[in-house]
Amino acid sequence: SGPVMSILTFANCNVVETEEGLVMIDCGTAVAAPRIFETIRRESSLPLHTAIYTHGHVDHVMLQYTGFEEEAIKKGYPRTRVIAHENVSARFDRYRLTAGYNTEINRRQFQLPKTFEWERVYRYPDEVYSSFRRLEIGTKVFELHHGKGETDDATIVYMPEERYVFTGDFFIWNTPNCGNPQKVQRFPLEWAQMLRKIASWKPQSLFPGHGPPIIGQDRVSQALNDTIALLEQICSSTLGYLNKGKDLNFIMNNVSFDKSLLLKPYLYPKYDDPRFIAATLWRRYAGWYTFEITRLLPTPKAAVGAELARLIGTPTTMSRRALELIKTNDPVQIGVALELVEFALAAIDSTNLSDGDKNEIHLARAQVLRRKQRTETCLMARSIYKAAAIDSDKAVSKPRDVAKF
Repeated sequence: SGPVMSILTFANCNVVETEEGLVMIDCGTAVAAPRIFETIRRESSLPLHTAIYTHGHVDHVMLQYTGFEEEAIKKGYPRTRVIAHENVSARFDRYRLTAGYNTEINRRQFQLPKTFEWERVYRYPDEVYSSFRRLEIGTKVFELHHGKGETDDATIVYMPEERYVFTGDFFIWNTPNCGNPQKVQRFPLEWAQMLRKIASWKPQSLFPGHGPPIIGQDRVSQALNDTIALLEQICSSTLGYLNKGKDLNFIMNNVSFDKSLLLKPYLYPKYDDPRFIAATLWRRYAGWYTFEITRLLPTPKAAVGAELARLIGTPTTMSRRALELIKTNDPVQIGVALELVEFALAAIDSTNLSDGDKNEIHLARAQVLRRKQRTETCLMARSIYKAAAIDSDKAVSKPRDVAKF
């Protein structure tokens, strides 16, 4: 404990004591919430006065599972005041509208069991703000600054007297998570701009959304400026190619930036990938058409796969060639192998194949996907490839039991 109680769970929760009670900045996941309550109660008996959401992602807002509000009713404390940016409520509404989709993508992204279900109950904010709000709670001052980055509803919390900054997911000890291929629009340019604003305050301590705090003005400055450099270089390269009429495939394969930045312990691409950041910039500024003419009004992949199979023999010919290509250990050839085996799979029901041939294709696809998975560092790509490989494993038909007489 101390000036800030920083509780490091999957997503961090930070607590500041004031004369009027505790101020909690982010509330953790539903799983971590009870442990957060117990940890805080070991250090302080003060009521929870205010909870501030740095954004509306479910790993930061599960106040209703902590037990603080039930405790307030039991002990006669005032109800906890929840403050967030005005866009958080709309996010919660969207989460309820797309709960099925979020269930599926999170099962895939985090390899969660089939029993996992997306959250449908949210503690909506009591008070919202638009661009800036100053809070005085006891003798402590908290400034709330809106910025766009991982979300459009993000809040940076700054304590100017202490020079403490609570960044939420603007800093996560990874490559910035602004290219997630399964999520809504994110904002790399505005992310860098917000980090520049934070750096101008010369914070003494930075409390991130994930990972340990950074203590010391010089260390905080280095981490912020390196992250700014990475984002600005990716944005500059991507928009430069876009303005020259290059297609998305070209841009994702040629986006340029200082690769040594990815060697920093706080910028390693373990969760997101710079190529995905290029893709999210494309989506924002250029729409969904990638300039690949076959993607404008796509032909059913099964029809293309069947025609390719007829040209070269059978779908198994493609899947066998794919297995040869992954032995090269060349990332480009492994990518080609994945293209081939996907066409083989697409043609599997359009050609006259035996169960054995179909099994061969499914098994080859699983093998190619797992090899492709090993070439990537980021969780987003690895989990999608792994989930697809598991699907192919499950598609392998088992021999029928022979009746015994």
